[in-house]
Amino acid sequence: KEKARVISEDEKKFNAFASLRMARANARLFGIRAKRAKEAAEQDPEKKK
Repeated sequence: KEKARVISEDEKKFNAFASLRMARANARLFGIRAKRAKEAAEQDPEKKK
């Protein structure tokens, strides 16, 4: 069993729900963002000409 301790300032500021939602959103949008980045990279050389 862990002993009781003082909660640190970082632990007080941490928002678990928001962190989990952001992680789920990032996982869901990973492929879409990669596709957009790839398409943008392919478009840039064409625009410079």
